[in-house]
Amino acid sequence: MKTSVAYFGTKLEMDLGWRILLTDGSVEPFAGVGYRWWLRSLENSTILDANGKVVPVGGYDELWQTLYTRLGMRGSYAVNREMTVFAEAGGKYPFLNRNSVDFPGAGTVTLEPDPRWSMFAEIGARYGRFRTALFYEGFRFGQSQPVPISGTVALLQPKTDSDIFGVSVGWCFK
Repeated sequence: MKTSVAYFGTKLEMDLGWRILLTDGSVEPFAGVGYRWWLRSLENSTILDANGKVVPVGGYDELWQTLYTRLGMRGSYAVNREMTVFAEAGGKYPFLNRNSVDFPGAGTVTLEPDPRWSMFAEIGARYGRFRTALFYEGFRFGQSQPVPISGTVALLQPKTDSDIFGVSVGWCFK
């Protein structure tokens, strides 16, 4: 089976920390909360059945939403007057998870995957007002409870892992 999958989403995070100033930098333990949502759209496809016959499979759309807590540590070090390096790492716990799926023939079904701890990290540098970084964000979800959709059929979200690696580039105004 082969299909195309499209993703679109965003996140909002707020942290509260205590910055400890050092000679050429700082360290900051922090705690926070976050909200992330993303849409996932799977296109129609085909599979081969046990007899080798091509069978159509309907695509569907999912809306994922999660609220989570964050605990971590960040730090920075001034290499010189123009350049600062920084790092951040920690764990997060997605305490509220919902996956609303629009299945063909079943309508919208909302699944609630069990929360699991996961990690996040970022390392980068700022030169003048230019900022760049490498980042990692993981999400771990346990299997959801089955949701009945007809007499003998139920749907569930299996154990799910998500790992996002990326590069961020920005311009700082201050």
